Amino acid sequence: MPQFKIRHLGGVEEVVTAARAAVDGPITVFERPSGDSWKVVHQVPTDEVDFIQRHVIEGAGMARWVTEEPRRITASRVWS
Repeated sequence: MPQFKIRHLGGVEEVVTAARAAVDGPITVFERPSGDSWKVVHQVPTDEVDFIQRHVIEGAGMARWVTEEPRRITASRVWS
C-alpha cells in the first residue's frame, strides 16, 4: 500500500500508509479500501498541512518522494 509523507507547517513530518489522500474541507483524510467503501486511517487539519508527498518506486528500482495534490471531495461525506 502507498505511503504518504505529511509535512506540517511547524516542520514536523509523519508517514502514513494509505491507498489515497483526499481533502474534505477543513480535514485532509488518508483512506484505505474496506469492502465496498473507504475507511479513514488518518486525518489532519487541512490548514496545518505544508505539503504531502507520495512514496514511489520507479521502474529501475529507485525510490523517491513526489509531491501529491490530494483530490478534493465535493459531495457530502458520510463518516463511519
